[in-house]
Amino acid sequence: MNQFMTVRQEKLLSWTITALFLLIHILLLVMFSVCGVKPMAWFNVFSIAFYIGMTYAIHREWFRFFVDATYIEVLLHMTLAALFTGWENGFQITLIGMSVLAFFAEFLGRSLKMPFVRAVPLCVVGALSYLGCFIACFYVKPSYILPKNLSNWLQIGWGIVTFSINIAALSAFTMITFHADQLLSRQAGTDNLTGLPNRYYVNHAGQEYMHKGGWLAMMDIDDFKQINDTYGHNFGDEVLVTIADLMRQNASEAAICRWGGEEFLLMGNAETTLDAQVLLDNVRHAIEQHRFGPDENPVFLTVTLGLAPYDGETELTDWISLADKKLYLGKRSGKNQVVQ
Repeated sequence: MNQFMTVRQEKLLSWTITALFLLIHILLLVMFSVCGVKPMAWFNVFSIAFYIGMTYAIHREWFRFFVDATYIEVLLHMTLAALFTGWENGFQITLIGMSVLAFFAEFLGRSLKMPFVRAVPLCVVGALSYLGCFIACFYVKPSYILPKNLSNWLQIGWGIVTFSINIAALSAFTMITFHADQLLSRQAGTDNLTGLPNRYYVNHAGQEYMHKGGWLAMMDIDDFKQINDTYGHNFGDEVLVTIADLMRQNASEAAICRWGGEEFLLMGNAETTLDAQVLLDNVRHAIEQHRFGPDENPVFLTVTLGLAPYDGETELTDWISLADKKLYLGKRSGKNQVVQ
């Protein structure tokens, strides 16, 4: 999930669920043995062995098998328990919680790009079992009658288990979805190479600087095509990353964006235009003095910037266009300068 949950975390989650289900079946084995419900006591012996075996499946990362098998085990156990002891004990309620877990497991499997559970078929089987069990319990008396007080406690216990499963799974799904949305928003507004915000970020941030009466500058690396042609695109990428770092260091109070290609856009607030020009000149000078490439054969680069203070009336796109025009005026008049 890029990755919202790793395989290791899914293993830990699966082991936790297995341990909880194992504990529940140990308690049920004791309960059914004391109450003389021999078929369910033996089934719980099988269930305990089953969950011990599932630890190996989890270790081998057979998550789809683990979820499918666990769902079927719970379905069979709870259906038989309801048929043997009656509907009023609430065993069947857990199928609702297992259906939520099945969908959560499918979501995790898809996100981790692993073989995943098909939750809908499982849940359809679970729903049919639930309804069939209700009909059977309505017409056929249970073979074993549990004490009334025990039945009440069982209903409370299964209610707690089911609500806990639903709350935990849906809360986790909600948080994962929320963080996924945040991550996608950051990725949409971030340049993958330099880590700087990209032009989509400008649409929001630019409005803030307009209201504050700020300044905007467009910067272009001089003769960048020649750099790529001479030293290769990998070196060109290193240049872009280094220049982004130099701008962060020398214009930390400004918002810096990669506009596209070898162009960058800077936005900021300054009491006077001269202050903005001094800051941009510092950036230009830092880049001009930097030694790109190996120390024994360094490459020196220059940049040209077009500075446009906000006039209080211009739209954002026109403001950017004005800075762009000043940039190309600087390009035509010698490069390596800040043009206002």
